[in-house]
Amino acid sequence: MAPLTDLAGRLANPKARFYHYFSLAKKKIGTDSFVCNSKRFLYGFKALLCARWVVDFGSAPPVTFSQLVDRYLTDEQKDILGKLLDEKLNGGKGDIQSIDDSLIKVAKMLYVDLGAAGVEVLDLPAISDYEQVFVQVLVP
Repeated sequence: MAPLTDLAGRLANPKARFYHYFSLAKKKIGTDSFVCNSKRFLYGFKALLCARWVVDFGSAPPVTFSQLVDRYLTDEQKDILGKLLDEKLNGGKGDIQSIDDSLIKVAKMLYVDLGAAGVEVLDLPAISDYEQVFVQVLVP
C-alpha cells in the first residue's frame, strides 16, 4: 500500500485543499463579524489553521488540532484557546461572550491573510506513474 499512499500524496491538489478549508471557515465563522458560538468558532478556527498549513507546506494538514495550534499560535494564545476548549469540554454554554477578543483578532488576521494567499496547483503525475503503482500493488 505504500506506493498508493505515495501516489495519493503527489496527486492531492493543494489549491482544492486550500479552498476546502477556507470555504469551511467562511461557513462556520462568517466573513465580517465572526459572531458565532464557541463550537462554530472552534470548527472555523481549525479550518483557518488547516488552510494556513496548506499555503505554507502544500500538503495535507495534521489531523490533530494540537499540532496546528503548536505551529501557529503563541503561548499566550494557546492558553486562551485552552480555556475556551476546557469550558466547552466541561459543558459550558459556549456562547459568543466566551470567545476571547484576542482569538477573534487572530482568526480575522488569518482570514484576511489567507484571502490574499496564492496557492499553486501541482503538476499531476504521468500516466506511467499510475501504471507503475498498479503493477506494484496488484501484481505480486
